[in-house]
Amino acid sequence: MRFVIGHQSDRGLVRETNEDAFFVSDRCLAVADGMGGHRAGEVASKMAMDVLDALESMPSTDSGWRDLVVQINRTVLDAARLDRRYRGMGTTLTLAALVDVELVVVHVGDSRAYVASGGRIKQLTEDHSLVQTLVSAGTITEEEAMRHHSRNVITSAIGVEGDLRIDVVRTKVRPSDVVVVCTDGLSSLVTRKEILAMITEATRSAAPDDCPQVVADMLVSKALERGGYDNVTAIVGRVEP
Repeated sequence: MRFVIGHQSDRGLVRETNEDAFFVSDRCLAVADGMGGHRAGEVASKMAMDVLDALESMPSTDSGWRDLVVQINRTVLDAARLDRRYRGMGTTLTLAALVDVELVVVHVGDSRAYVASGGRIKQLTEDHSLVQTLVSAGTITEEEAMRHHSRNVITSAIGVEGDLRIDVVRTKVRPSDVVVVCTDGLSSLVTRKEILAMITEATRSAAPDDCPQVVADMLVSKALERGGYDNVTAIVGRVEP
């Protein structure tokens, strides 16, 4: 199977630069949301995507995917040690790859991956964030998390010293399923139900090959309409045989 892909990225209405980066191929969708001053976040996110771009083949095992993330983490850490301008830089990493009939999602940080199938949408990642810890404990709701003052505090990231949490999730997909990978500049302003509604609308109104780009444009436009407080990136892949 392969993806038909649409993508859109915008620096938003507040930030001076876009520290998001993304990588796409016919079998892989990935985003990275960089962090760090003096454009260091922009450097970290691009480094992560450059490692993916240089791959000759994708891993086939969960341990192989984790080893890849460890390699990316080491690349970012080494660069930060060599150049003081980049000290403290880091990035999230979320990718969705088609491996045979499965979708493999690899995740560090608070970017997200969703899959829409049969009129329903499912979030495939769990945010590595303080507010997600509160949601999981039942202290706050998902709606409250979107407005929480600590919503930008993440608990795991590429390039940060210490324990690195790497989630690897597998799920079956079928042709016509739609995968969305995005940074928190989107997910903090647009709900799951709204993402599904846009996919449904685009599926009805656009040609199949145009649908992913239409959805990506709609998603980013909605985030900007609601303030665009952060960089916002949406990668949309429709699964094809």
